[in-house]
Amino acid sequence: MNPIYLLLETLGLLTGFVNAGSIQPYPMSDSDISTYASFRKGDMIPLECTKRQIDTGEHFFDEKGNIIYIDFPICRETRKPPLLYFGVDQQFKCTIHFEDKIYHLFQLYLHQDAPFSCRLPVKPDSAMYIPFTVQMRGDVLESHFNLDPNVNLLLFSDNLQDGQIVSGTSFSSSVNTTRVIIGDFVELNFDVRWTTLKQIREGTEEEDEKKGIVTYRLPEDFTAFWYSVIAVSSILLGSIITLVFSYKRLNRKLHASYIDKVE
Repeated sequence: MNPIYLLLETLGLLTGFVNAGSIQPYPMSDSDISTYASFRKGDMIPLECTKRQIDTGEHFFDEKGNIIYIDFPICRETRKPPLLYFGVDQQFKCTIHFEDKIYHLFQLYLHQDAPFSCRLPVKPDSAMYIPFTVQMRGDVLESHFNLDPNVNLLLFSDNLQDGQIVSGTSFSSSVNTTRVIIGDFVELNFDVRWTTLKQIREGTEEEDEKKGIVTYRLPEDFTAFWYSVIAVSSILLGSIITLVFSYKRLNRKLHASYIDKVE
């Protein structure tokens, strides 16, 4: 065998051994996540976010050096932070009072000087969490900021009836913004959707169990749906761009023709 190929195969095997040795459960903890009860459909899920300094965006830490988490801002409607419910799709409004502290924090989030970092528990009372970042869209001006008040929350679980939270994300969902100044009450519209992730295997069941690999992927029907959404959006966007450029070209020709006639 070619010595170069032999060397490459050896390096590949060594890399595989190193990777296998470095694979660990997530989130890392001294406790065994499997010993905790799963969420059941309808269970309440708290949403906690990092406590930040309003001037620098830096985290607050406790005496042990751990990042401090506090509740999501309080909704005027309920006088409580918003609550999520495991496996339950929902739409709700949450009017936030943008007093001085929250206003300046949102300036940091919108300007992307600091992320709007939150967390969700993997299982009830497990003290194990997954990161959950709220992506708020808008722009910051000297006198105010503009904020997209419509937010999608997309949450993933291994089982929506009796399971754990695997991952999640959140993002602004419209092309509209609301002008916000200090002291304003602003109504945020949340749209929460849950979906299951299909567990996939890199090797055989025995191999994956030995390596500790557990991987999840979006279900095929979900992926197909979003591919169709992207395709339709691309077609519409392309049509709009074509119409705009065609209109501009036609307008220039008409303008030139008009000038020729005048001259």
